[in-house]
Amino acid sequence: LQDVFQADAAHMNFGKYTLFSCYGSTANANTSPIAFAILFGYEDKAGWQAFWEFAKEQRPCLNAFNKTIITDQTKGLVDSVKLVLPTAGHFHCSYHRRKNIEKYCKGGKKMYSGSWLYDRLLGARKKDDIDKIKSETAIYMNTKTLNYVNALNDHEQFPGARGSQAKNIYMYGRTASSSVELMNQANKPARDRTAVDLMQSMKLIVDLETC
Repeated sequence: LQDVFQADAAHMNFGKYTLFSCYGSTANANTSPIAFAILFGYEDKAGWQAFWEFAKEQRPCLNAFNKTIITDQTKGLVDSVKLVLPTAGHFHCSYHRRKNIEKYCKGGKKMYSGSWLYDRLLGARKKDDIDKIKSETAIYMNTKTLNYVNALNDHEQFPGARGSQAKNIYMYGRTASSSVELMNQANKPARDRTAVDLMQSMKLIVDLETC
């Protein structure tokens, strides 16, 4: 598998349960399951911490410096990754990050807007390129926008910075958690009320992932 993984959670439609999942990608760009867990309660830090501890027990290689975990900014998710997998790198999903920038910074996609700057930094190939873009555009940017875009570490939101941390770190062109979100939809039969209970739901997930 490639060294970039995606994680997300989805509510079950029976009982008060949540499906937590993590996926990787093959060299042929096929999505491959890493770990699943159906836990009682809603998506929160405690649930994510329990999931990552289970995932690390099954896949100790996840906690390596050249591994990158892409997630959205759900409360508790980012902290749980850093707590349970402290050696691995965490990366904020570019789709959700861009949406948050558009909402908070406004300005659409016009020049020197938050979205415009973010997209330029997202496409930069190296950390030096990121630093150059920031220095050249800072005087034209709104302070509020600059502060928001720079609120996260560069290596947690820009692939050029993440890849510059070591020679064996690659992002494979992946910056969003779209694959795992699509798999949430693919696994919908296991989350539907018709799945009835946990055992039947998990059997459905295994069947869906192995067919």
